[in-house]
Amino acid sequence: MKAKDYFNRYLNDYQDKTKEWKIIKIFRDIFCEAEEIAKKRGAVTDTAYQSIFKELNAKANAFCRMVNEKDDMGLKQDAFMIFVESENPKFYKAVYPNGM
Repeated sequence: MKAKDYFNRYLNDYQDKTKEWKIIKIFRDIFCEAEEIAKKRGAVTDTAYQSIFKELNAKANAFCRMVNEKDDMGLKQDAFMIFVESENPKFYKAVYPNGM
């Protein structure tokens, strides 16, 4: 899914939820893309996963820019990777042993 598709979901889905809740939901969905991408590429090494997460982070950054333009949320660059690190620190350290 592209950043614009995620942004459209942010705008149109879960109307009863807060903006913050929707952003976390989208970040979780972006995170889940990693498994599908890894299967398609046969990724098994840390380097392969770093590449996948670099791509996902770029997508999430584009999504965040759209959200910031629309709702002035003040989402930081690399907010997705900050989310990954806080939600799953063991996974983050396995992929990025020295930090991003």
